[in-house]
Amino acid sequence: MRRQKNFGRGADEELSRGLRRLRQHGTRTKLILSLQRRFRVREVGTVRCVLFPFPSPPPLTHFPPTMSVSPYASDNQLISTLLGPRTPSKVLSSLSFLQLVGDQLCSYCLKAKDACPSGLKKCSGCKRISYCSEACQKSDWKSSHKQLCPQFKKVNDFDRTVIGDRPLSLLEFANVQVFIISISDSSFELYGTRQEMRIQIFFQVTPQNKDTRKYIDEQATCQVCNRTPFQKPEYHPFEICSGCNYVRWCSDECKENLSSVHSPKHCAVLRLYVAYNRISIDYALSGQNGRKRPMFQTPNPRDSYIPLSEIADWNDYHCRIFPEFRSKCEATAKGLETSDPASVEGFEMMAMEPACIVLTVIAAIEASGLTTRESLRIHFVGASSRELSGHGMMEELLHYLPCLKNVHITYVGPQAHLCAVLFSLSDGNLACEKCQAKDFSRTASYHGSEYHTFMTRVAGPEDKPDLVIALNSGFTEVIPESWRLTVQNILRQGVPAAFTSYSDVEARQELGVLRDMGAKFLVEPRENKWRGVVPIVNKIAELFSPGSMGMGYDSNWWYVFRG
Repeated sequence: MRRQKNFGRGADEELSRGLRRLRQHGTRTKLILSLQRRFRVREVGTVRCVLFPFPSPPPLTHFPPTMSVSPYASDNQLISTLLGPRTPSKVLSSLSFLQLVGDQLCSYCLKAKDACPSGLKKCSGCKRISYCSEACQKSDWKSSHKQLCPQFKKVNDFDRTVIGDRPLSLLEFANVQVFIISISDSSFELYGTRQEMRIQIFFQVTPQNKDTRKYIDEQATCQVCNRTPFQKPEYHPFEICSGCNYVRWCSDECKENLSSVHSPKHCAVLRLYVAYNRISIDYALSGQNGRKRPMFQTPNPRDSYIPLSEIADWNDYHCRIFPEFRSKCEATAKGLETSDPASVEGFEMMAMEPACIVLTVIAAIEASGLTTRESLRIHFVGASSRELSGHGMMEELLHYLPCLKNVHITYVGPQAHLCAVLFSLSDGNLACEKCQAKDFSRTASYHGSEYHTFMTRVAGPEDKPDLVIALNSGFTEVIPESWRLTVQNILRQGVPAAFTSYSDVEARQELGVLRDMGAKFLVEPRENKWRGVVPIVNKIAELFSPGSMGMGYDSNWWYVFRG
């Protein structure tokens, strides 16, 4: 974890004053804001989710705007948000696409469109977000929209100036790879170029962070031609598919071509994606379980071992291993105030997503021949909020593997220690009561550094892992030199390591690099049947992974290697 040496002239004093004001709001808030003062925090959504319970204490005054001059402007924007008014939307760890498309729910209270008797009304200024009442509109204006609305209008004006430049449509994606290699026709404009220009305009005044950037990255566009509603001579809301409530089209011409880019299968997947997003909001608003994701564990440790490789898929897993899963999901979903008819299926997706990690780990244990071990030490490399937020599901290691009695998990990554504090993770015995009654243990440690630094400067002989896990590392693209040092360290240890990736292209690129480094593969890159179940929707992804319907998944591909 890198200490913050300079917060900009005068900003440190202002921050100290703000922290003193916060003391009346409890030790937990004081602790986390103290961490923000000491370290550069990038887990914007994580910090927000922890600090903003709902219902909430009285709002505080926004932090002084002079902090925007700091070289750490994005961090200071986070602090300003933390010290600003609490609103319903801030119970979410990040913005939902339902908020971003602007026509599916009230931007302030998050009430669904079909739950609003009078319907939703667009903001008359930017026409990008909607409200169920004048009261919500006024509250949102005070809390955040006053800063966003002028910037949205500038982006809208930009879109109107390029009406004549035809964007690259999804219908032309078949030839796009050739087009990218030899771009010469100035009448075409790549979607990504226009997006970057929008983002530059949007953040001319507002400090950029990954959450507010989503307003541009995930705005509503025509599924066929990629236009926004503002690229028309006159603004008109797009028509929306009644099957999925996600896909939109801008004209009769695009509607005629919709079937070529929106199949029945595509529609069905997106319908569940919408349901997942809606039920996630309702679950957060309900305040259940501290607003964390639901984590349903199997009730008891198993007496016999069923190889995970013999289980066909998630449905088979729930039938043979966890038959109580669906009834628990149904009972919880029906207890929420939600209007989505597919709420149970959406809730199942939300509950299954955290289990993706532990089942991938069990598959790696199996592939590495470690299923009969009584003790295991597992290292997570590059660990951040995704790994740490689902830490409770690691209990399934003790429940699924009958021989396993003690497991220690070491989370290593620049954000690992901070995330452990934010999620209030303990360093004691984390095993459930039934496991502790059998004298089982599940412990964890958290280290805020790069993995190779941890292994060479901090770890002792007793810290050598039995298995290394790296989820969606992207190590050939993200800080490749640092990751090369980490991979070299893993290979020198001679222990099995399981890596996952978002796509086959990424996995095969990593395969080539690892082979050049002398890695031996226990499992060649292949689809991971325990991948995440919630799609990462990206229309441009169809370019690079034909047949993906423009969707990716967490830990979509996996492989296992050793030195």
